[in-house]
Amino acid sequence: MLKTKFLLDLGIVDDSNEIGKALKVFRGSGAKIQERFDCIVEAGFSRKDVCGMIKASPQILNQTKDVLEKKIDFLVNNVGYPVSYLITFPSYLNYTTQRVQLRVAMYNWLKNQGKSLPMLSLSSVISLSDKTFINEYVNSHPRGPQIWQDLKKEIYAE
Repeated sequence: MLKTKFLLDLGIVDDSNEIGKALKVFRGSGAKIQERFDCIVEAGFSRKDVCGMIKASPQILNQTKDVLEKKIDFLVNNVGYPVSYLITFPSYLNYTTQRVQLRVAMYNWLKNQGKSLPMLSLSSVISLSDKTFINEYVNSHPRGPQIWQDLKKEIYAE
């Protein structure tokens, strides 16, 4: 299957200018892109929802099917968010599970220490640059930098 046909069939692009841009964004054959799209649909989404997610964050289709499955599983079974959260924050799929795990662990530690807002969204926790996250959150507690380094060693060593 050609990428162009796939993109047109989904309605993700509808003119020649958009097709040119989209072809540069999506990596892999049309069949591979279709497989990744189907993987997200099979996680519990409608085709319409997945198209919206792709329009918001097209790079999600550059992940392999296995990686997508692992990231969705991690979101639901480790982070504790419903799969439907991806509709509002599809970019989650662009982050490594280690980054998510590290940020969530640090945020939870800070929350338990009374140093973080209790209801920050996952997107707020993981989408900040490392520098901003460290300055705004990690450094808000005197032991924060040491806990951050300890968590980093533990998570990235796995």
